[in-house]
Amino acid sequence: MKINAIILAASTAFGIAALPAVHAAEEKTTIEKTGDYLSDAAITTKIKAALMAEDDLKSAGVHVETSNGVVSLSGNVTSDASVALAESVTRDIAGVKEVHNNLIVAAQ
Repeated sequence: MKINAIILAASTAFGIAALPAVHAAEEKTTIEKTGDYLSDAAITTKIKAALMAEDDLKSAGVHVETSNGVVSLSGNVTSDASVALAESVTRDIAGVKEVHNNLIVAAQ
């Protein structure tokens, strides 16, 4: 009987002691997700700025989405050269892991 009481007391103590560690792990996961989101937003912003700096792409309707460093380009451009340029500019941005180029050459 005393052994059961000791085991119950010990497991309760360890359970309570473990709660802060579990809570800290949950907070870290949330922080990492928020950090990832901010990094994706920063990558998207850098890509858009770099695309706007290119004369051939300045007026193009290139849409940029980033998720976990994977960038998707979509929209219409005026030539195959613009498709290649947009992808090249995107690949040169720090943090870009992969590029999905879904740009379409539209008739002018």
